Amino acid sequence: MADIKRLIEEMTTDELLDFLKSQEVRLRLDQEDLNILKNIKISGSSFLRFSKEDFHQSDLQLGPIIAVSSLIEEINNGISHDFLYSYRYVY
Repeated sequence: MADIKRLIEEMTTDELLDFLKSQEVRLRLDQEDLNILKNIKISGSSFLRFSKEDFHQSDLQLGPIIAVSSLIEEINNGISHDFLYSYRYVY
């Protein structure tokens, strides 16, 4: 099983967005949310350091902020979920 945190840290903005799209059932991000993240050019390493306040300043709405912040917390704390590992990151 790949180290999902390490994989995310190495992702470009587009790769991160693809990963977040793969988590659609859990995160419920729509295209507007993804566009906001794309416009701020967030990479994987920055993503894992973003706080709720950072996301709020980017104009994301409260629901997506809570979902994405929870995901970041779980990844940073090493909480394993099978759905995270279903994402196939190709170098």
